[in-house]
Amino acid sequence: MIAQLFKENRLAKGEFIGLGRKLNLRNITCPAYLLAGAADDITTPEQVLDAVKYIGTPKDRTVQQTVPGGHIGLFMGARTLKEHWPRIAQWIATQ
Repeated sequence: MIAQLFKENRLAKGEFIGLGRKLNLRNITCPAYLLAGAADDITTPEQVLDAVKYIGTPKDRTVQQTVPGGHIGLFMGARTLKEHWPRIAQWIATQ
């Protein structure tokens, strides 16, 4: 899995096999909110925001945002939960 996803980048190339079929990120067409942590050293902001190039969601239905914090802080950080997630939840509700 590590070799296929991270070293060979098969998911982004449209060559990853999951549950017996080739997966294509272009098939993702739902609204997408790409939230990146400015100090994330696991999934860098460039990686997160670059997803817009691979998914099939129209750019006008995609939000890209970078906020202070690291990887875990995006989901568990008090500041992010208070300042950013309510806005994200509101955006999701309007989709």
